[in-house]
Amino acid sequence: MGTFSVTVGIGTLYGGEFTQFEALVDAVATHTVLPAESLTRLGVQPIETISFELADDRIVEYCWQPAKVGHFC
Repeated sequence: MGTFSVTVGIGTLYGGEFTQFEALVDAVATHTVLPAESLTRLGVQPIETISFELADDRIVEYCWQPAKVGHFC
């Protein structure tokens, strides 16, 4: 397991162009987190807020925004 970097493309669910991001991937993560301002610029809008409990017992809230993800070689 571990982490590695990969270039991914993010776009809206409704088509259009992808914007490339260099992403740090955690092999055991179940969610993807990207900067909200980058998603807003792409037209990806949040639809709900989700609470997460961190390993140190803190509760944090993040906006959930569906987006299309593509992989660039």
